Amino acid sequence: MDLNHKWSHGAHMAVVPGQFERKEAAGEMIGTHVEKAYFSGNTATNNVRKGGNHFSLFWSNNEFTSKQHKDSLVSLIQTAQKQSASVQWLVHGEGAAMFVEAMKFIKNNPKSSDLFAAQQGMSAQEVYFSNPRGRNSSKKSLEEICKSIGMNCAGVNINTKDVLYNADARKGMLNEIAIVAGGVAFAGGGVAGLSDEFGVDALLKVKDLATTTPGLASMLALAGGVIVVAGKGASISGYVRNMHGAISSTFGSGNQNWAA
Repeated sequence: MDLNHKWSHGAHMAVVPGQFERKEAAGEMIGTHVEKAYFSGNTATNNVRKGGNHFSLFWSNNEFTSKQHKDSLVSLIQTAQKQSASVQWLVHGEGAAMFVEAMKFIKNNPKSSDLFAAQQGMSAQEVYFSNPRGRNSSKKSLEEICKSIGMNCAGVNINTKDVLYNADARKGMLNEIAIVAGGVAFAGGGVAGLSDEFGVDALLKVKDLATTTPGLASMLALAGGVIVVAGKGASISGYVRNMHGAISSTFGSGNQNWAA
C-alpha cells in the first residue's frame, strides 16, 4: 500500500473484497461499498468521485483460508501501525473471515507485553465490514475483535438476505419465523426456541417443522436451503427477504452488491 496517498479527508483507502470472478470485477463494484460505508451526500461527490483517488485492493484470488494471504494482511496492518498511518479499510464478504484471522494473530502476538504499547498507532486505522461472511462475522464478534487490538470498527452492514453465511442474518430470519408462526408447538419446544439456534442445522429443523405441523407449511417455502416466510395467498409477509433475493445472495452474486 502507498500509505502516503491519502484522500482529501486524510486517510488512505484499502479494500479487501470477498468472492468475485476477477479482481477487475471486484475493483469496479467495491467502490460503491467504500462510498456507502464512509461517505454520504456531498461528501461522496467531493471525496470519492474525484480525479486522482485510488484505493489499495487486496486480491486473494478467492483463497480466503490461505495462511500466506493472512500473513500478508498482518504485515500490511502492522506496517501502517508502525507508521501511525491513517487507513480506512473496507472489508467485504468472505474477506471478513480472512481479515478476522489476521486480527486474531495480531491479538495473540502483540509486539509488546503491554497492551497499551502494543496498540499504539493502531487507533489511526479503522475498518468497515460490508456483507460479512464466514465464522465470527456477526456484528458483535467483529466489534469485539477490533476492540481487542485497538482498531476502530467504523461499522458493520449486514446483508439480511444472506441467511446461510451470516449469523446475524440467520438470527433475524429465525426470529421472524418465530413471529409469523407464533405459538405453533413442535417436539422440543415452541417455535420461539428456534431464535436461539443460529446454525444451518436450525434451517433443517424448520423444514421438518413445516412438513409435520398442520397449517405451518403454507407459511414456509423452502428452495435450495433458503427459507422464506409467506403470508396468506402465498404473498410475502413481514419477512421482506423475498425468494429471489435470498437465493441470489446465498448462491448467486447478490452478496457482491451493497446491501441497502
